[in-house]
Amino acid sequence: MAHKLRLHSINLTNTAKSGHPTSCSSMAEITAVLFFDKSGMHYDYKNPYDSFTSDRFVLSKGHAVPIVYSAWFENGFLTKE
Repeated sequence: MAHKLRLHSINLTNTAKSGHPTSCSSMAEITAVLFFDKSGMHYDYKNPYDSFTSDRFVLSKGHAVPIVYSAWFENGFLTKE
């Protein structure tokens, strides 16, 4: 999964001609664990924002946000257009 996320984020930054693909790549493994492993974050996929018991993810490394978009895409929250 980390490899897929890394590739998605590199494609995103290349398509946008903006962003920092190396910052995204350095977060691929931790993002894969947080969003896709049972030991990672726990949140209600059908209602991720209003569930009191859902974990929250705050990213202070703003240049790496394409890796989060990649995780959301793999989770089905975003689609290609």
